[in-house]
Amino acid sequence: MSNIAMTRLIPITRENAHHALAIKAGKEDVCFLHYNTHWIGHHIANERIKCDLIEHNNSFVGIVAYGPAFQDGYLLVPEAQEVAELHHLLIQPESQRSGIGQQVVQQVAQYLLQQGHTQLRVAHHPEAEKAAKFYQKLGFHEISKNYEDDTMLSIQLSDLS
Repeated sequence: MSNIAMTRLIPITRENAHHALAIKAGKEDVCFLHYNTHWIGHHIANERIKCDLIEHNNSFVGIVAYGPAFQDGYLLVPEAQEVAELHHLLIQPESQRSGIGQQVVQQVAQYLLQQGHTQLRVAHHPEAEKAAKFYQKLGFHEISKNYEDDTMLSIQLSDLS
């Protein structure tokens, strides 16, 4: 059985949110811990923002946040209805390069298509070359910069399903 078949998304709740605190990009990376709690907060405050734990082989190996796209960092000014965004994706280093990330993006794409979205965007820091290569390998292409001057990539959701 492949790694991909054993990966599932589990909605974050009050009862399991503490697991997200153990998911980090690296040993000293406090920044991503902040983003994990940041997106859990948005998920609790806004039912349209989904935040899930990524489970693989009965272990939590990552976190993903997704939903409608917004024009601002406060999530107050929405983009067009058809545009969704992968707000945050973090998979622990020891679980990367195993197909888990691709499966997560495909599962997210299926959900967003069911919600009426047709386009998926993702922003990454200009220095995040690993992230850029991952998304480009999936078919995302650069379209612009976002409100924080991060590189914005886009793909049609139908190309991911």
